[in-house]
Amino acid sequence: IFSPIIGSIWFFHRKIYKAGIIMLAIGILFAIVSLVTAIPMLKAMPNFFEKVYTLTEKYKGDTQNNPQYTEEATAILNEWSKSFTPLLISSLLWLLQLSTALVFSIFANYWYKELAIRKIKEVKNYKGNDLSAIAAAGGTKAIIWVLILISYIVINIVLIVAYCAYLFSILGNFVNNSSQ
Repeated sequence: IFSPIIGSIWFFHRKIYKAGIIMLAIGILFAIVSLVTAIPMLKAMPNFFEKVYTLTEKYKGDTQNNPQYTEEATAILNEWSKSFTPLLISSLLWLLQLSTALVFSIFANYWYKELAIRKIKEVKNYKGNDLSAIAAAGGTKAIIWVLILISYIVINIVLIVAYCAYLFSILGNFVNNSSQ
């Protein structure tokens, strides 16, 4: 909801194209960086699950007060925690997205008012006080809302399906390897 991608829709709808393009570019950049930073963590998952499964099988029920089990489990968790750096980066990016959306939101009405005043002055200079010309210069573009919203939904569905397919392939490989 706080994504600059979604926030850019308002700017395009109000014909504030420069702010909309900047906000959309920031949102796309954040989305790409978040995806790229998540890849190492996703790649580390199968190895982590395999080690946990192997450790569980090795000590079947003999885990309490077992220093060797505790040492091995701690080593696995320490190794796994190294892949959390991308999660930290992703969390920081979320805060930056929220900050970007808040800053743009704070100035949005001011920018819109300034644009409207400038357009009214331009129309009055060329066409006089013709209200239909003023109305035609203003207004909104509803089709932009629809196009960007549909694009955003489609992109998210594709990313979710790809992410789930990747996770299910990891799970399938893990299950197949552990049953052999």
